[in-house]
Amino acid sequence: MTDGMRLLDDPVRRAVVRIGAPADGYDAPGGSFWGTGFFIAPRLVLTCAHVVAKGLGAVWEGARAIGVVTDGGRRLAGTLLYGLPRPRDPGRPPLTSWPMPDLALISVPAATDDDGCLWLADRYSGPDDRIRWYGWSGDAVSQGPVFLSGSGTLTGSRDMPHVLRVTSGSSLYHGVSGGPVLDERTGAVIAVVKATGKDSSGLATPVTGLRALCDQGPRAAAQWHGAVAAHDRYHYRRYARGGDSWPRLQRRLAEERAETVTGLGPHERAQLYALFAELPPPGCAGDVLELVRLARGEVLRPPYDINDHNPRSWRDGAALLRTPRDSSAEAARFALEAVTVYAALVYDWVRATTADPSARVLTGLRAWTERFVPRLDNEVIQERIPAILDGARRPAGAHADVLVEIEAEPGDNAYGWRVKLLDPRGKVVSTQMSARPAPRERLEDELRAALRLQLSKGDLGPARACVDFMLPRELFGEPVDRWTPRHPDPGEPPGPQTGPLGRHRLVALRDFERRAHGPYEQWRSRWDRITAGPLLPFVPPDPVAEQSNGAGAPVPVDAGGVSGGEGARRLAELLDGGHPAALCVRAELPGGAGEEFHREARALVSASGDGAGLRAGACAARGAEHPAAWARDLVLLYDPPDRPPLPSDDLFEPLLPWNES
Repeated sequence: MTDGMRLLDDPVRRAVVRIGAPADGYDAPGGSFWGTGFFIAPRLVLTCAHVVAKGLGAVWEGARAIGVVTDGGRRLAGTLLYGLPRPRDPGRPPLTSWPMPDLALISVPAATDDDGCLWLADRYSGPDDRIRWYGWSGDAVSQGPVFLSGSGTLTGSRDMPHVLRVTSGSSLYHGVSGGPVLDERTGAVIAVVKATGKDSSGLATPVTGLRALCDQGPRAAAQWHGAVAAHDRYHYRRYARGGDSWPRLQRRLAEERAETVTGLGPHERAQLYALFAELPPPGCAGDVLELVRLARGEVLRPPYDINDHNPRSWRDGAALLRTPRDSSAEAARFALEAVTVYAALVYDWVRATTADPSARVLTGLRAWTERFVPRLDNEVIQERIPAILDGARRPAGAHADVLVEIEAEPGDNAYGWRVKLLDPRGKVVSTQMSARPAPRERLEDELRAALRLQLSKGDLGPARACVDFMLPRELFGEPVDRWTPRHPDPGEPPGPQTGPLGRHRLVALRDFERRAHGPYEQWRSRWDRITAGPLLPFVPPDPVAEQSNGAGAPVPVDAGGVSGGEGARRLAELLDGGHPAALCVRAELPGGAGEEFHREARALVSASGDGAGLRAGACAARGAEHPAAWARDLVLLYDPPDRPPLPSDDLFEPLLPWNES
């Protein structure tokens, strides 16, 4: 065993626990041993959802139905706080592979700080990492559970299970699911063992998958932020009082590799993260990404593509400004400069966006930042940081829009989907897609989680990402502007994440059919006129108004309904004729209702000025708490021709041949 392994093994073993039913005889051969877990903060254990699911309904109902046994033999009772994802029927958990992220957070009230907590990685780790894994098994010996460990490599992408390959030590026996996977170089937990395979291989879930709690509602998000804050407070508290701590362990690991720790070392990060732990958390991933973008701009580095990361806490943003695999002097200098700028930006953001920020905490963060300014080599950045601290933050740039593509698949009532994030230039920077076709009535539920994630990346402060739905014409009557990103928690007031999309965001339809054939000249020329304005409303069929060659762009206004009949036929003709914008209704409005719609919609078009104004006006008309009758079923077609083409990739993914234990 190398010195590095010895440095890791003892503190890890103190934090790794056995999980099962809280009953006598739990440790006996053949008893109810479920799997492994480990402390990530005082009284908080992380494991796999499929491990605790062996306790069936009582676990998911919040009963104290989980047994936790420490390495020293202490028997503790735990309660499930959250499992991701929750099974539809807790009494009958899935028989096949548990869906990602397959993580669970357990509260163990009787645990103490002495039980030890592992250090969580603050960012996705790179491919082919050398790792050390740990866990308990009930199958390796006949006398009860035994503690196992081994070395190996980890390969994978951010949003999928990592492939874990054992190269030395024990094999991945039944029961090690839920155990920690550590980066051998830094000692940080980067993944959780998920499943065993063949030939000393398995799967592991990235520990950053726990961020998915932030998409489950305010209570789950508060639980995640609370767990991260407790983790960071604990580790800095241990470091500050002297003795063993994970920041010191990381430094010893570096020294063992004969590396000199310069720049922003583990001690400095531990203190900074403890200060971040006292701040109000960011509202969404877009807030963190914006400050990372600004920080990289200050140190003259290009911005990240949003696809690269999904940060949910201030510590996540700081991690994006480090290059943990690069120990060069240049990388250390960049990390120190960029993270110091970022800390100043976080200070300014919290001060500007929080009604009553804690003066004590903000004072501490400012002091941390000012202490590092003299250590920076770049005099321009040295001068810039005090200005940021005093409120001279550069204006936020444009944020991203969300594009939902729904495509009819072979078979009755079957649709595949993609949810994309588009930067201000129209470039696709992030994509999630369906694993299998969904019926029309299930589309909202099936793509809700993906929509929620992309909106979190596209939102920025109070500004909300726009949402375009590229649909087959048969779905134009679908009330997508009434879809919601997630179900509200009990008692939670409506808002951008729980209320109808069209009430809080700009929502428009786009035509899947003509997109599949690519833009054509008439479509482009009409689009140029729409974006320049002014807009001229007309009621089809009106060939004179439609073909107007005067100053202005004709915009159809039709109360015939897009769900079928003459209204759908007229809209199809308008789309084929290259019209990029129109105001319609879902179902035909008869008599006086149709006249009112034509009158109000024509007025909206005339007052809009250009395409952007039309989009905003339609949102305002249907976004009121109690929209007027004419706007309740308003459908906005707004279809730019030169946004990204449809991809040719497969919408489906294969099943994985792994056994969860």
